[in-house]
Amino acid sequence: MKVKEIETLLIHLVYLKKQNWYYLDLGIGIFKCIESLIALGLVYLFSTYLNPFNMKKNYFLFLLILTISYSASAQLIINEVLYDPPAGAAGDANGDGTRDATDDGFIEFVNTGATSLDVSGYMIYDNVIADGTRTLRHTIPSGTILPANGFLVVFGGGTPTGAFGGATVIADTGSAGLSLQNSGEIIEIENASGTVILTFDSDALSNNPDESYTRNPDITGDFVQHKDAVAGVLFSPGTFADGSVLSNEEFSKLELSIYPNPVTQNQINIKTPTQGLKTIALYDMNGRKMLEEETNGDVMDVSKIKRGLYLLELNIDNKTQTSKIIIK
Repeated sequence: MKVKEIETLLIHLVYLKKQNWYYLDLGIGIFKCIESLIALGLVYLFSTYLNPFNMKKNYFLFLLILTISYSASAQLIINEVLYDPPAGAAGDANGDGTRDATDDGFIEFVNTGATSLDVSGYMIYDNVIADGTRTLRHTIPSGTILPANGFLVVFGGGTPTGAFGGATVIADTGSAGLSLQNSGEIIEIENASGTVILTFDSDALSNNPDESYTRNPDITGDFVQHKDAVAGVLFSPGTFADGSVLSNEEFSKLELSIYPNPVTQNQINIKTPTQGLKTIALYDMNGRKMLEEETNGDVMDVSKIKRGLYLLELNIDNKTQTSKIIIK
């Protein structure tokens, strides 16, 4: 491959990175891939075209930096955004007793990885589509560490009051808050190195909803109005849309070990305190049974199951436990 061709492919990667790494153009089609984007891109580059020992040093270094930058932030996602709080008491999303259009707006993040993530110094920007004006609205304080499967909610202001599912909760203290608008802006999230890692286009969802936009299903789905995900519920800061949370601790009820969660390698490992026949069933969030098997083994193959949030039901020794699990 010629240097010019390498440069062209790298431009594809850089361009798509600014769109939140959701798509990768390999010249043979556009692939939608969130978590494994860089891995896929590098495998394609190196296996098909590149010999790193003959590459110009600057291109190899560029790829290396690109990989490190991505891997440090890929596990963080935006799961819910409220930019148009409902009128009256129903719009008091931060629970401080007062509905305020600025204070009650929020952005909910989830660390979908299996390890903690330091989000100190991450920045929230407001990018006005009409003229490209970009304004820093909030910087996440130093020492903010999100545990695996942990939630972070950043409110526009006020005094957040409530449990919020045990999430890390931050309230902006500036006069403008997050300045979330109903239309005409793109919310951009930069990591501490100044790289845009996440975006949310409110203009594409600008219909004055009086409720939040949340992923459906949580974590992996597209954004929908909250009542379309859970009827009658307008927002759910710090939890999934149905009010639940995902935590590795919930797997300890029967002294079980179910891992990894999220599932990334097409199989779920299930360790139980006693050996014997067990029934394992997997349901989607609409209650449809996607998979069921009886086994004495400790591994469930989910390679044919699509990405998403599921309920895993395990029956052993006449005991049943149901746990949420993410397949990525």
